[in-house]
Amino acid sequence: MLIIQPLAVASYLGHVSCVKCLLRHVADVHDDQDCALRCAADQGHDRVVDAIRDGAAEVVHRLLYHGASLQAVLDDPGAAINTVASILRVMCP
Repeated sequence: MLIIQPLAVASYLGHVSCVKCLLRHVADVHDDQDCALRCAADQGHDRVVDAIRDGAAEVVHRLLYHGASLQAVLDDPGAAINTVASILRVMCP
C-alpha cells in the first residue's frame, strides 16, 4: 500500500509555504523515517530543510514546555486548582 505524506510531497517539490503551514498544523516531521527532510535535502531545497529543522525544534520546545507545565501541576495540584477556580470566578460570576 502506498501512503502519500503531504509534508514529504511539499518538501520534495520545494513548497516552503506549504511546508510551514503543515508544520504549524503539527505535521509529523519524523514520519516515514524523516522522509520529508531527506526529500528536501535530496532536491536541494535549502529553505525547506531550514523550515523543517525549525518546525522540529518548535515541536520539541512545545513538548518540553507542556511536559514541564504538567509536571508542575502534578507536583502541586493545589496551585493549578486555585488558578482554574479564579478564572472561573471571573468568567462565571
